[in-house]
Amino acid sequence: MTYPLHYPTWNCPKKMEAREQTIILPYRELYKRQSIPKDKQYWTMSGSYEDSNHNPIKGEFHQVEEAGLISENQFHAIDIDSKIIEQNSSYYPNLNWHCGDFLETMKNYSIDSDFNPAIINCDNVRLPARGIRYLAGLLMFVEDNVEDNVMVISNIMLSHPYQKSAIASGQEMIDLLSNVYHFANRWTAFPHCYKYHGSGKKSSTWMGSLIFVKN
Repeated sequence: MTYPLHYPTWNCPKKMEAREQTIILPYRELYKRQSIPKDKQYWTMSGSYEDSNHNPIKGEFHQVEEAGLISENQFHAIDIDSKIIEQNSSYYPNLNWHCGDFLETMKNYSIDSDFNPAIINCDNVRLPARGIRYLAGLLMFVEDNVEDNVMVISNIMLSHPYQKSAIASGQEMIDLLSNVYHFANRWTAFPHCYKYHGSGKKSSTWMGSLIFVKN
């Protein structure tokens, strides 16, 4: 697999393949439709849409939009870095950019606006212990604030060069989540964990993605 020049590490081909396998294809298989309903939203973590030469690039939005999964008005991206949000907004002003913590920003949005997600992509960079606690908070928030079905993708760091996790399978992550949040009657968890090496050519980090569907 070749890597395009000036691709940011968070949007390398491994990340693109992971989105294909954990977002685009599963949504179509689960809901038997090619795109999310027109009144629904797609929420995700942002990252920069700029290369090292300060030129705009394509990112997650372009992948899911070109796949026909969403249109630009349905895309909502959040980043904690205000400079990244300002930068992205200047390149792609028709998309919805939000600055803040991922979960807290969605909570605030739901108070004043129509929070109506079909897909939430929580691309977490936390190891399982912290990542699972964050996921539990996200699922509880969605459960209390969204009436319709929602597909939540949780990406968690399984290991990195300085610390390895004892969690090796999707079922182990689901069991860990069950210890902090009794979700069995509220969400369907798919035990298959999609694993891939972290972004970049030489990454020694392992990432794992799980899919949850609100009952």
